[in-house]
Amino acid sequence: MRISIGKSTFDVRVKGNEAEAIRLNMEWAPRMEAVAPRAVIAIEKVSGCKVRKLDGDQAQAFARLKCAKGARPMHRGPGRIEYVCDIEDAYQYSGMDVAVADMTCRPKRY
Repeated sequence: MRISIGKSTFDVRVKGNEAEAIRLNMEWAPRMEAVAPRAVIAIEKVSGCKVRKLDGDQAQAFARLKCAKGARPMHRGPGRIEYVCDIEDAYQYSGMDVAVADMTCRPKRY
């Protein structure tokens, strides 16, 4: 599923308790410290699970997930849909802890 978080756009793939986020857009000199929080948010939004561990680099991140019973992944509609998410309240990144107080996602139409 394609999802944009802030200035990063990712293709997120989830299989079982693992996920991959591939950053698709160009960013000037991105560092993992800057991209990682957005990758975590994208993976958690798409999978409905919490990221337990994140590896990789600023272009491709691999996550181990912790899924609660009844975790609900993001709805995947028919055809090509990209979601654009606006973070309405700031998030904090400390190690692997990411907190989003309020976020709204909407489908981007082509």
